[in-house]
Amino acid sequence: MNYKTEHNRKLKRNKLQTCSSEICYILFFLVLLSCSHNKNNDNENSYIIQYNDTIDSDSLIAKRNTLNILNFQQDITILDFAETQLDDFEIIKTSKKGYDFVWRIEKHQLHNNKIEITLKAKNSHSNQNSYNKTIYSRIQMWQFEFETTEKCKQTIDSLLNCFSDGCSIKRQVNQTAKTTPSIWILDKKRIIIAETSCEHVDEKWNNFKRDFAKTFADVDTEIIVTECGYLTWKKKEEVIL
Repeated sequence: MNYKTEHNRKLKRNKLQTCSSEICYILFFLVLLSCSHNKNNDNENSYIIQYNDTIDSDSLIAKRNTLNILNFQQDITILDFAETQLDDFEIIKTSKKGYDFVWRIEKHQLHNNKIEITLKAKNSHSNQNSYNKTIYSRIQMWQFEFETTEKCKQTIDSLLNCFSDGCSIKRQVNQTAKTTPSIWILDKKRIIIAETSCEHVDEKWNNFKRDFAKTFADVDTEIIVTECGYLTWKKKEEVIL
């Protein structure tokens, strides 16, 4: 009888030790999972994609999927938009630097994400600004994401105070300005910009602007459209006509 009792005690003790070990393993796994999650959150706030290498469509999709995993504030990015333009354009490896407005956005460090991508037309054209030389249009795009509407508004206000060549502009006031062709989507939590040069303007640029506004603007979104020397505030329906 005593032998059975002692044997049962040993069995219970072994079961308790086994359960204790399993609990320790589970707790250890949960700690690792928590640390990994925190690390991913830290990376999300600093994740930036800038295209400085030649990219095929498959790579573009892979990059876009990576961004989707990071849960950007808006579902559609300029990476998604670039995919819709691949009939007329290709992604190129060089990006022009030295844009004052990009520097002015970045110096405030209020944005938490930035994407940059450049398109080059597959077919050439010429116009009076190119002195009838053959040119392949290039369009550069930027997307800045903000955590709050206040941070986005603060950045937009700063841009308007020094929009082009030190010139301040007023909201909803059309005016002359030292500008090259561009389109600006001023949203609640993001600023999306596409810019080209005067000599690069052709029908592809006009079609691009319509698609750009259709994709990123809502009916109440503020849009700035600049031409060579002139700036206009527009609504979405005015751009997509």
